[in-house]
Amino acid sequence: MRNYRGLTKEDKWVFGWHTEVDGDATIITNEASFDWSDNEGMGVRGGFIEVIPETVCQSIGIKDKNGKEIYTGDKLTTHRYRNAEDKIDGHVRFDHGAFVIGEGSISLHALWLADDVIEIIGTIHDKETK
Repeated sequence: MRNYRGLTKEDKWVFGWHTEVDGDATIITNEASFDWSDNEGMGVRGGFIEVIPETVCQSIGIKDKNGKEIYTGDKLTTHRYRNAEDKIDGHVRFDHGAFVIGEGSISLHALWLADDVIEIIGTIHDKETK
């Protein structure tokens, strides 16, 4: 499975697995620990962090030219087919079974081989874009 991230109410990104706990969007971080010693069932200690639901993003499984993991909601700049004249800026989203960039349907599958020209320039959750 791919990693997720979410923004806390304190404006901090946390990374891990996404779930809902009591109706709240939650990221389970690597710090979570589970205890089965209680006969009542599983106990959980730490690592469950509530996040703002609209900010939960999934990793798409590739990194940009600077080695940063790319998530849905990231704003990218790149060039279509390595053509410097054909610049593409847009945000990553999941549409019709594929990760795409921009308002159209430019599939990121075409960009898998061009990760040396993809650069993250922000996210749709950056304060200055709201």
